[in-house]
Amino acid sequence: MNRTVRSAALIACVLGLSLSIGGCDLIARKATEGAVKTATGGAVDVNGDKVTVKGKDGSQATVSNETKIPDGFPSEVPLRDDGSVKAAVTTQAPNGGTNYMLNIRFKVSQTELLEWYKSELDEGGWKTTSTVATGDGGMIAAEKGNLTLNVVAGSDTGDGFTSVLTMQVGPKNN
Repeated sequence: MNRTVRSAALIACVLGLSLSIGGCDLIARKATEGAVKTATGGAVDVNGDKVTVKGKDGSQATVSNETKIPDGFPSEVPLRDDGSVKAAVTTQAPNGGTNYMLNIRFKVSQTELLEWYKSELDEGGWKTTSTVATGDGGMIAAEKGNLTLNVVAGSDTGDGFTSVLTMQVGPKNN
């Protein structure tokens, strides 16, 4: 994934979502399109809750504050059904590889989340490549076939949730 497109996606996410919170949807859309186009020189499309940035090299990133799992998300990746999706990012590399990043909130402990994911990944044939434990969370990295997965659990301080899970999944070497 082109670094410029990733940076533009971040700009789009922060600028677009922060402006739209204030109810300034048209201003948010125009400001986001302008900032990202200036940063990348690429094409920008703001459509409702989605911002899509297309790089000159064919890479693409879509940032959304939709509260659902994106279309095409790999079915091999275990997902708990008790979470609340807060953000989703989908990126498309010039070679066709698709990466997904999710932010999901839960009302269970970080330890419980990580134990559940470790168990589900093991049962699903994933090979754990790395684990890190911290005082209030941790990370699991795993591979299966051509996919890599990183699951990071930490504490959440708002909205009545106790844990936040950030998940990144995509093809190896992409």
